[in-house]
Amino acid sequence: MKSHLMVVGCAAGALLLGCPSQPEAKHRAMLRNVGGSTMQVVPAEGQLPYCLVFTISESKVVRQLTMNRGNESVKCNPGQPIGNVSFRVPREEGKVKVLVFFSDRKLNAGSLAQQIVELSAEGKNFYAYDLRLPGDVNTETIDFEPTEDVPTVSGEAIGKNGAPASGDGGAGGPPGGPPSPPPPPPGGGPAKDGGK
Repeated sequence: MKSHLMVVGCAAGALLLGCPSQPEAKHRAMLRNVGGSTMQVVPAEGQLPYCLVFTISESKVVRQLTMNRGNESVKCNPGQPIGNVSFRVPREEGKVKVLVFFSDRKLNAGSLAQQIVELSAEGKNFYAYDLRLPGDVNTETIDFEPTEDVPTVSGEAIGKNGAPASGDGGAGGPPGGPPSPPPPPPGGGPAKDGGK
């Protein structure tokens, strides 16, 4: 009864004093978009030490992103991209849900993947208590929508004289330079000795 009165009192007095604000939900991980369809998953401080990352597309395609030789959870350091790698999401699969599982011990990824496939087929949300997992496990779900990749250019190595240092000795030359000699005629050139 007391809590009911507090809620009513808070609602009635909101105009005068305001109600205490609810603390913002802390995210266990964040996504770092590193270009178009490529992302990194970065754990927040204070998370359990091991993690697994999966995606589920709008068309229910499930992908396991964290892979190692033993097909188990990987070590996750706060503030650093998981696995120190970037993950590419196929653009044609559309928007995905990124599922991050933090645990106090290494988990078998195959067993978890099977459960994810079953739950996603049923259209259910994912919570640690819905899964058959040992130990302490926390989850984070983040939306990611891949976009067109931004084209990249590596540039060309330059030689000592300032010209491109291509491996063909500069054949063809820069645009606007002298024309290249014509190619030899088909058949390896004119016949010698009168065609004998």
